[in-house]
Amino acid sequence: ARSIILVGTQSTAVTATLVATSTPFDLILQACNNARLYAERKIDFELSIGTVTIPAVDRLNGASLSTAVLYGTSTTVNVKKIKTPFVAMANGHQFPVDLWTKRKWNDRLKARYEGARPTDTTDYAYITESPFVVVQNGYDIFVAPADSCALAGTFPVYLDCWLWLPPYVNGTENDFLLDNCFDWMMYRCIYELNFFLKEDERVDLSTKLMGDSWDAVVKWNEMLIAS
Repeated sequence: ARSIILVGTQSTAVTATLVATSTPFDLILQACNNARLYAERKIDFELSIGTVTIPAVDRLNGASLSTAVLYGTSTTVNVKKIKTPFVAMANGHQFPVDLWTKRKWNDRLKARYEGARPTDTTDYAYITESPFVVVQNGYDIFVAPADSCALAGTFPVYLDCWLWLPPYVNGTENDFLLDNCFDWMMYRCIYELNFFLKEDERVDLSTKLMGDSWDAVVKWNEMLIAS
């Protein structure tokens, strides 16, 4: 396993490559965070998938993804993108449901009731006849329909999701990118660090070298997915 500051690891390699031992460590740490954030924005990494709990989803108002904790723990996590939501029903059972956008949910309501007229005397089907879904609206989620028979006043929602990796704070951290994509991380860190350096201190990096190493990162991530 690699961490950032031990001998032979990323910051050591970056510093040695730049021959800039006077470069403050916090700049190297920032460059490492920038490099990894670039990768996370480009790719949904299979090894960043986890299961989280949104512990108290209000039946009427939903909840924020900022309340997510790692399943079975109290460790807070930062949700990047939801993969599969699971709804906990009032009877204690939980089951996977679809994830919808707010726009899609609004379209469902519109389609159900668009034929209604003020003069109609026919009762239209209740909204609760629709299947349950988790609706995401920005960084908030809610369960619809908000059926009081099936759902408690507040209840947990479980999510299989992609997570943002926690930032490097003191250089002792380790993650799957340092373990498996060390070459690209090193090149990208040097690239990011160049922006903090004076022009005569910057290091020229081969565009092909960076491109080839990035292609390998993409391929490695794709190979983790079972065909």
